[in-house]
Amino acid sequence: MRLTHPLLCAALLALAACQSTAQKATVTTFQPTADGFSYRATADALYPVDTPEGEAERMLWLSQYTKDNGVCPKGYTIASRRTVLKSRGLIADIVDVFYEGRCKT
Repeated sequence: MRLTHPLLCAALLALAACQSTAQKATVTTFQPTADGFSYRATADALYPVDTPEGEAERMLWLSQYTKDNGVCPKGYTIASRRTVLKSRGLIADIVDVFYEGRCKT
C-alpha cells in the first residue's frame, strides 16, 4: 500500500516541522549577554554532534532565538564552540554543545 493521499502527506510534513520546533524548546537554552549571547543545545541521535545536519538544525534554532529576542540585529559571529559529554546512549551519545556569540556592530 502506498502513501498517496495528499492531505495525509501534508499532515505528516506539518507534524515533522512541529517536532523540530518542539524539540528546540526542550534541548536548548539562550541567554543574552552584554555583547552577544550564550547558547546551549543538546546533541543526540536526532541532531548528532559534529554532523552537518545536526549543526545546521542547531544554527537554525539559534537564528530563530536571535530574531525572536531582538538580539544581534546586525548579525553575529560564533566566538567559541565546545562540547561536553552528558551521557552515553545506546544509539548515540548525549552531548551539550555550548556556543558563545558576539554581535556584529
